[in-house]
Amino acid sequence: LNSLLSNMTDGVLAITRDGTITVINQAALDLLHIPRTDKAVGKNISDLLKLVDKKITLRKLFQSIRGFVVEPDGPDGVTLNAVASLVRRQSGFISGAVVVLRDVTRQLKLENDQKNFVSNVSHELRT
Repeated sequence: LNSLLSNMTDGVLAITRDGTITVINQAALDLLHIPRTDKAVGKNISDLLKLVDKKITLRKLFQSIRGFVVEPDGPDGVTLNAVASLVRRQSGFISGAVVVLRDVTRQLKLENDQKNFVSNVSHELRT
């Protein structure tokens, strides 16, 4: 498991039912500009991802299928998509979640460039 997490390009966080981070891989540390694991483990994911500022509760995080956009503090202007997957016991009790962080900065830029291109072409064709 440790080898798998350390070699992933997406950031992975394991959180408890109340949002406390128990596991975080190096990719997540890099994406969130956190220098060391001990600066994140034991902290609440709401504080780390600034979910309160976006009015996203843990319930919304757990129920979101598409995830939500996170823009961590940092000089590079990275945009991340965070998607949570619940961890359930056999009894059905939700013991926590696994949150995957994916860098979508390039994808959003390409989508924006495409919209601008279509808008410009449409304008030129009309004139």
